[in-house]
Amino acid sequence: MTRMRHVIYSALLLSSMGLSNVANGQGNCQNANQFPGVPTTVTTVGFPTTIAQCSYHTEYSAVTGIVAGTPYRFDASVPTYITLRSGTFNGPVVAQGFAPVEYTAVDASDLFPHWNVDENCATETDCFVSTVTDITCLPPAATWTYTENCDFAEFFIDVEVVGTGSGSTVNIVWEVFGAQDVLAGVGAGTYQLGPFFFGDEVSLLIEHESNPLCNLDFGVLELFSNCPVLVGCGGAPLGFDYCYDVNDSRSWLYQSAGSGSLILYFTGGTIQTFGDALRIYDGVDNTGTLVYQNTPASGDLSTIFVISTTGSIFMEMTSDGFGSCQSGATTQWNWEVNCLNCTYPQTTYEIVQDCENQQWSLEVDVLSTGDGSTINLNYNVNGGGLQSEAGIGTGITVLGPFGLGDVV
Repeated sequence: MTRMRHVIYSALLLSSMGLSNVANGQGNCQNANQFPGVPTTVTTVGFPTTIAQCSYHTEYSAVTGIVAGTPYRFDASVPTYITLRSGTFNGPVVAQGFAPVEYTAVDASDLFPHWNVDENCATETDCFVSTVTDITCLPPAATWTYTENCDFAEFFIDVEVVGTGSGSTVNIVWEVFGAQDVLAGVGAGTYQLGPFFFGDEVSLLIEHESNPLCNLDFGVLELFSNCPVLVGCGGAPLGFDYCYDVNDSRSWLYQSAGSGSLILYFTGGTIQTFGDALRIYDGVDNTGTLVYQNTPASGDLSTIFVISTTGSIFMEMTSDGFGSCQSGATTQWNWEVNCLNCTYPQTTYEIVQDCENQQWSLEVDVLSTGDGSTINLNYNVNGGGLQSEAGIGTGITVLGPFGLGDVV
């Protein structure tokens, strides 16, 4: 949500109501403004629960659902002095200090953190993120990356255990189509899993040593291959889909596994016309010939149809931070790639105007007849019957002339 800065005369108004900040140089701060307006409930163990994305150093917050005997940590994204009161916003001070502040609840009373700049209870209206964490246990910290071996159609996952949380070791658990493996009792370090084969769906879990509530669960890993997808010629088309997110970046590479023409066409999907980009190249990367790029007028992708002359098609996309398929602003992309058991002809054309005679002609330059010896040029004028120039070889063939206003 967007919040407005407090106006400076609000302090004068509160003073006239008998409310003011305690500023005795010894902490015990007490603010008069609550935000958010409803209490926050701690929803997870070991992982921060956001109190507010935008708190001010003039406010207090309410945290409910407190469990007696449970340790809690209150924190802020900028240097902050926290005064923690129990029961009510002006109840007794049970803990205070610069963030983070930890407190083990003695009963189930709601807790009220007051946010200030320092122990002198100074105020400031710069926005910061405020959080509370049930620290009964602390989860492990870990990241993962993957590497591919395109020649063998396999990949490896590298798991870096940065920290073991409140345990001394962790278990690295992974699962592929229901089959589970475990690397047990490891400490901080990097561990390689695999090999896995293209198409494997890998789930990854970092288990806390003693408390499953603090497991770090990555779920099914999203693995986007940078290896080319080989498309057999003469078979059924391969189908693909993608639902892009904000601040997204992806690329795909398709290569024909034979001598036929490689084609790519969309069957559905939309893209935001400003800020998001889709480009398709005839070649193995974005140095190839650009054959498609969306424009402010081309949010509908279902009309895309491209033919490769190199046997490779490279497609890439980027998006900004405003609206996406994941947010519901656009629809999922669906496309197919096929390698035909024939080779497409290659042609270009140019319109030649003859203004003096109120007519025009179409010069068609046949660059290649594909895997045939000749081609036929079929056309109609103003929706009329089919006309054809048959047995055309490479070179320029002139169609027309046509009258001004004719639709060919």
